Amino acid sequence: MDVGGGRLDIPGASMESGKASKAPAAESCDPGRLENGASSALGERLHNAAMAAAYKVLSVRARTEKELRDSLAKKGFSSVHVDDVVAEMIRRGYIDDVDAASRWASSCVEERRYGARGIALRLVRRGIDSDLADKAARSAYEASGLEEFEVALELAKQRVDTDDLSDDDARRRAVRRVAGFLARRGFGTEAIARVVRTLSGDAI
Repeated sequence: MDVGGGRLDIPGASMESGKASKAPAAESCDPGRLENGASSALGERLHNAAMAAAYKVLSVRARTEKELRDSLAKKGFSSVHVDDVVAEMIRRGYIDDVDAASRWASSCVEERRYGARGIALRLVRRGIDSDLADKAARSAYEASGLEEFEVALELAKQRVDTDDLSDDDARRRAVRRVAGFLARRGFGTEAIARVVRTLSGDAI
């Protein structure tokens, strides 16, 4: 699943170097020890550095709010500057978790590899809020016109051949194996139960 999104064409984002931007180390002294004017100038420079780092990160591919926060924090920027920059990126529309979740969930459904729960878990790992991820996954399935059972049965048939259904014992083993596979892919219990009933009663 390619849920990375496309890179954003953001003015001022330079891709000349693959090295990550970092907060200026030489200016990490305690601003409280500086005069007001120097402290203000330092704060502005750090803010601008954080903005530049955010633009570079977002120019590579779309990010969730959490991903951008984690990236900036890893580069050494303070929580104050991270909060300010993330808020600005959201205001400018460069960060939109709702839109990202919807696009990524739709891409997952089109691939026909995961159930709604499986898609939601993948979105959560990308930094999407769990409730938003769950809603996006279910909405994507509804919008596609597909049912989890259809996708699950298609995947099951790819993993079971005629020999697996040659006798009752082989069939039971195959069904258990497929049921476990579908559960790991995040399909619902009802969809899995229907697949089990189908495989148990019908040859492929």
